[in-house]
Amino acid sequence: MFLRLDGFTKEERIQMTARVNEAINQAGAWITDFHQYSNVLICINIEIPSANLEKLASTLQETGLNLSQESIEQLTSPEGLNAEKERINRNIANHIYP
Repeated sequence: MFLRLDGFTKEERIQMTARVNEAINQAGAWITDFHQYSNVLICINIEIPSANLEKLASTLQETGLNLSQESIEQLTSPEGLNAEKERINRNIANHIYP
């Protein structure tokens, strides 16, 4: 399963990035892409087995990263995951059939 998580922090960027990376690894997930916007915003694309979703939610919460509401919904509800899957499929279709 693929997720796109957005978050922000007021903490030091390098330390937060290391904590988030470790949390993702502990949950058995892989970072497929990420973008940092200034020192406070990050967007992370993750691939994770669906069985590890609860672990990811727990380990990310421990980092202190403030996730967007959309990101929280992806981690906690099947509806959020379905919405993200539909968004990804639309993006792919738009690139293939502009």
